[in-house]
Amino acid sequence: MKEDSAAWLRLLEMRGYLCHGLSPRSIDNYGHALRVWAEYCGKIRLTVWQQCTVEVAIAYVAWVKKRVRADKTVLNLVHFPLRCVELLQQMEPGEVHPSFVIPYAQFPKQGAAYRGAVISEARLSEAMGICVRAMENTTCLSRSTIIPFIVLFCLRTGMNVDSVMQLPRDCTVTNEAGHWLYWQKNRSQGSMRDHYDAADWGAVEIIHALLRLHSNPHVFSYGVGRTKPLGRLAHDVRAWCRDNGIEEFTLKDIRPSKATLIYQESGGRVSEVQRFLHHSSLNTTILYLSENIIRPMHEKALAAGQEAMLERWGIPKEGEA
Repeated sequence: MKEDSAAWLRLLEMRGYLCHGLSPRSIDNYGHALRVWAEYCGKIRLTVWQQCTVEVAIAYVAWVKKRVRADKTVLNLVHFPLRCVELLQQMEPGEVHPSFVIPYAQFPKQGAAYRGAVISEARLSEAMGICVRAMENTTCLSRSTIIPFIVLFCLRTGMNVDSVMQLPRDCTVTNEAGHWLYWQKNRSQGSMRDHYDAADWGAVEIIHALLRLHSNPHVFSYGVGRTKPLGRLAHDVRAWCRDNGIEEFTLKDIRPSKATLIYQESGGRVSEVQRFLHHSSLNTTILYLSENIIRPMHEKALAAGQEAMLERWGIPKEGEA
């Protein structure tokens, strides 16, 4: 496919959406991945995106694997171009072949864990109810009694676990409309600020309740004189689930599960999920969405787009005279 063609230019627009906010080095790396994809498209004479089926994507993964040995390099070269095609499929139904889907099963294992970690909406609601009841009856903190506070806070905010566990006592500031919550996003070394209204067992109320129960430097710590965040967290959360009759999960499962739920509730708006997860790039956000959820939604959007095109062209639907 020629890089100056209209189809290729639309794909470059998708690259712009996915690369927004990334460092120049990351953008250069993704540009290289697109050049490799362009080379493959030329090799198989793929001239329009309607020809890009899931079989083409699988063949591309195999072709890249023959060129490089390192799993991480395979993932970088394959993942980004196919995400560009996926985003084009979502934003312009009809431009990409209806059967196209990213073949995640063909990828190296790195970075694929999020898509299998989805807690159902019913299980999330059940966990929230149990957390609230437990917090209302908590009079002193221990290794077990602090778990409901942590679980509900992660559900309310969508923060990474490491950021939650490092919140200092002075992380909230009250204003006339509610509260500001200041926190550190460790992976990007960024200082973040979120606004929260007053709410029953909202993020800020959870923090204030914990601060009334201890005097430690970190919000999510327990015990007299303890200064470090809680350790062995995954083990403790699983034990809490078992004790309360909930199917086991960990805090790392909450973030992609909540992201997928927001994606469904917003009607497939990735930007809403991006805002909740505090991502600078859609490229990162898409990793958190469950393939089993977004695939049917994409198919529904494609069907609606194709039906609209048929109506615009005056082509009768199946079964119509």
